[in-house]
Amino acid sequence: MSMPGCIDKQNVFLFLSVGLVAINLILMEFMQNTIEKEERIKIAVLTEQNQKIVLQIIRTGKKSMSVSEEKCTIIKISFPRSRH
Repeated sequence: MSMPGCIDKQNVFLFLSVGLVAINLILMEFMQNTIEKEERIKIAVLTEQNQKIVLQIIRTGKKSMSVSEEKCTIIKISFPRSRH
């Protein structure tokens, strides 16, 4: 003969075990999603930083080009062609 109290305890422990496993699976899924979101955010931030750097380089390059063009123009004016 089995004891009714023993079966109730087994059912409670089984329910708790299954519940804890389910909670662990849910938490693992949540953590994985959080990690993926964090990686996407990092990529977005780095991409934005790279775009700003490239724009800054382009702007700096245009400024230095305009300065060097002015210097070239000044040099051309300062040193006229020789007549041979």
